[in-house]
Amino acid sequence: MNVCAIFKRRKPSSQIPYIYNIIITLCIFLKFISANEFVYWFERITNSEIKFYREAQQPNINLEGSDVIYRLVISYSLDQRPMKISDHVFTYKNTNFISFEVLKSLFDSNKSKNQCGKIECNFELEYILRMTKDISALPDTVNYNHFESLLIVLKYLKAVADKNLCQLLQRFFMKICNSENFVDSTKADVRIEEVFCKNIFFQSELSVKKTMISAYLNILMLKHVFCDENLIILSNKNEIFDTSLFNKHIPYKNLLINDYKAFCILEYHFKSPKILDILKILLNEINIKSLIFYNFLNYRTTDINFGFLKYLTDIFKSLIVFKPLGVSQIIYFELNKVFDLNLEFFTLRKLFVDRDTLIFFSNKQTIKGLILDNITLDVDIDYFQKIFCLSEKLEYIEFKNIEMPFIWWIEFLQKSNIRKIILSFNSRFVTTNFIYEWCKIEFHPNVLYLEIAFCYFEICSEFWDSLWYFKYLQTLKLFDYESNKKTELCVFRAIKNMKDLENLSINNDFLSNDFFIFLFKKQGIKILHLNNSYFKRQTLNLEITNNYKSLNEIILKNIYVSKNTLKEIFKLESLSKLSFQFCDLKSKKSTEYLVFMSKNIKKLYLMGSVVKVFEDLDIFAGLEYLEKLQILGRKIYSCSLSNINLLCNSTLKSISYRSGILNLNNLNRLKLLKVLEELDICECEFSECCFYQLGKDCMFLNSLKYLNLSFVRINLIDFAYLNNFKNLIFIELSYSGVPLIQLKFTRISSQKCHFFTKETYDEKNARNLSKRFMEDGIEGIYLKLV
Repeated sequence: MNVCAIFKRRKPSSQIPYIYNIIITLCIFLKFISANEFVYWFERITNSEIKFYREAQQPNINLEGSDVIYRLVISYSLDQRPMKISDHVFTYKNTNFISFEVLKSLFDSNKSKNQCGKIECNFELEYILRMTKDISALPDTVNYNHFESLLIVLKYLKAVADKNLCQLLQRFFMKICNSENFVDSTKADVRIEEVFCKNIFFQSELSVKKTMISAYLNILMLKHVFCDENLIILSNKNEIFDTSLFNKHIPYKNLLINDYKAFCILEYHFKSPKILDILKILLNEINIKSLIFYNFLNYRTTDINFGFLKYLTDIFKSLIVFKPLGVSQIIYFELNKVFDLNLEFFTLRKLFVDRDTLIFFSNKQTIKGLILDNITLDVDIDYFQKIFCLSEKLEYIEFKNIEMPFIWWIEFLQKSNIRKIILSFNSRFVTTNFIYEWCKIEFHPNVLYLEIAFCYFEICSEFWDSLWYFKYLQTLKLFDYESNKKTELCVFRAIKNMKDLENLSINNDFLSNDFFIFLFKKQGIKILHLNNSYFKRQTLNLEITNNYKSLNEIILKNIYVSKNTLKEIFKLESLSKLSFQFCDLKSKKSTEYLVFMSKNIKKLYLMGSVVKVFEDLDIFAGLEYLEKLQILGRKIYSCSLSNINLLCNSTLKSISYRSGILNLNNLNRLKLLKVLEELDICECEFSECCFYQLGKDCMFLNSLKYLNLSFVRINLIDFAYLNNFKNLIFIELSYSGVPLIQLKFTRISSQKCHFFTKETYDEKNARNLSKRFMEDGIEGIYLKLV
């Protein structure tokens, strides 16, 4: 906001408040201006060196106050030089310990015309920059002002979140936590809150926040990995964890304590309130509010102390308990002590549910989501019905493979405020019992989301008649049932009554063409997912749908598609995701007259002979917004990746091209992708070229995190070329002499990597092989039969 804008506000009726407001605003503005005490100039000297200068001045700044608002502003120019400078204060090179994207971009004159620039801030920038060049430059004592200044530099110069940044932050945390103020001063708690609760931390990149968490956990000697934004605490890095525990219907990321040993380490640190406070703030910043206890089998309950749970209740909104034999009751006991527990989601998986569990559930009236997954109900069903149906705030239930009668079903639907229901059955007896109770519905439930997975048998028509009453549904997903023409008529009637339906998924063994046409024509549908039986694949032959505006996501699987079908789908202008999985073109007639209008597709998945259609029509050249591309080539359909639109260079993040053929034109096109994070070319063949010919000018050398070269023939030059990918997290590859090697990098959390080799492969050779990646050490060689 400029000064004029401040004074041009409408004058209030009273002159005194108006003048008073002007004075206050002017004081604030002047303080804002005076904050720019330090002015730095920088210029690119060579393609690998940038020099920083500071304007000659002697500012008198007090950076120790708690009310200091730190600022940093960057501006650029082509040839402007500072009028009055002192000796240069810092030189940034492309080998700097901490890499900054803003500065690295100046090295490439083809990418940026900005040769010079100015930085205005209210702290000594060169002091922070020296730390990023050599972490040994950190003073013996660092304070929160240093830390906040560092955060600003990391944000505005766009630090690369790699293992070096993790080391720097780790050093900072160690010095802060070892300081006397941190240990003794009660004011230190306030300062920690101030630093982590300011906008500069909130606005930091997610990758920097995750790196900061890794650095903090490292000083606590906690082994950990990230899976997306979920954090897993392990007793050793080689442990396997179950990603199915992460429930997409719970709107929070997860902290998974993977076993009892990991729990003991974490429980020890949680005894320190200050350590706990910092961790809570960090977890909250990446939305980790779901706590998972996993696999506490074979440990004595007397050895386990869950008393620390009462200190976590202000951050965790979801609790998932999985297979902790004998531990569940202790958890409930400790949580029942908490008066203001605001638990929203409660998940029990693969354990016994007894009366104590239901009492805990009934006492926590804030719970709005209950997930019971493969549990054994050890309580009288009447008592369950009494407790369950009294829960007024429950909005979401998910029951999977529960051996129980459903006599409570009707009363529950009538009395509860349920909005989302997910049911899954693996027993025909239980499914039959549920359907019997379901068919008693003669009212309109307020359910918005319904998902049911049956047990692969034909469902009676009465069930579908009762589905008609769910007229408020927005999402309907029906899986694994047998169907026929009579069943389809009932389903047709029910869906027709759902005026608000937007998301529809159907997976069964019979889908007639009339039913297909009805679904595509139904107004309001935005997402349509149809999966036919592979052995009973039907042919989809669409007529004119006149529904070109609403549909934005189509997923078809195991379906024959006709030329007319492609013609109508290609007219969908709002389509953002299109998937043909194991779909083949029924007609062999020419497709050259098809017109492709779906120019806004962001995610495209092609498997089957439809690949050739997209190739013949040169559709890739017309897609300007692609973010994810997945193609199964089968080595019988050519697919020219070289035709990908050039505008996708800044959008395409994931490519999977399996069982295809790659030539030099393909590689020359792929190398231009600037933000590619995932590249999967499993089982591909190189035609008169090699993988290393992507070259050192490949644009995604710094962005690529996942690379799959499984069953791809590569040579030693290709293998050495892999060193150029600086931020790989996971790589799978094969090369001559080793049928399958999987190499897992964990560059952010450690400098270790893991080799998985064929049992007959020599361990010494594997270690020598690892040296090509210039890692600091190999954590282990693990045998894998292939």
